Amino acid sequence: MQETKALKAKQLEELKEEVRKELLAVVDKSLELLDFIDAIQCLGVAYHFEEEIENALQKVYDNYRNDDFDLYYTSLQFRPLRQHGFFIPCDETYVPQVLGGSQMAQPQAFSNVG
Repeated sequence: MQETKALKAKQLEELKEEVRKELLAVVDKSLELLDFIDAIQCLGVAYHFEEEIENALQKVYDNYRNDDFDLYYTSLQFRPLRQHGFFIPCDETYVPQVLGGSQMAQPQAFSNVG
């Protein structure tokens, strides 16, 4: 029984390390990286890789371009970046802004609500 638990724990650690390596390997390919992060989140195991995901999303944000990507890629950028606190507006005129030395979004009130 103990051997089985130890073996499963070892296998789990090996798989987590493999996912970490994959996150680092696809860092230059934004679409693949965002797709991979989305899959990790959908599987419910993202909590194992919070730091790696945060670093990967920071790189995606730093290299953000509003090119002629399709709706899938646009939504794939929008949701995880917004969920992790990065400033991504809803319109198409976005240019990354450095806010006080940090690129993390600061909560802003809506002035035209009413």
